[in-house]
Amino acid sequence: MPNLYQYALTDEEIFENVFDDERYLMNHVVMAPGKKFPKHPTDAEVTIIVLRGTLTAMASSDAPIDIIKGQVLQIEKGTDSALSNETDEVCELLVLKVK
Repeated sequence: MPNLYQYALTDEEIFENVFDDERYLMNHVVMAPGKKFPKHPTDAEVTIIVLRGTLTAMASSDAPIDIIKGQVLQIEKGTDSALSNETDEVCELLVLKVK
């Protein structure tokens, strides 16, 4: 039987785990305007799906790029990355990590 998971439908800032098993982990993130996650090395292969808003991402020493609703960003394990919401609107993401 397939697994069914729920994540919060909210405009409030949230960082929640949707599921975590031996192979995959998925987080749901709602970022308020101006929210920043500090630069850190990724601990897994990461795929970020932007559900709404604009995510600004910087990987390694590359220039920051904007990822918008409908776009998907993949980051290799061990890559230094920083994520932020530089806009005045909420940014919502699903973050899938392959362990």
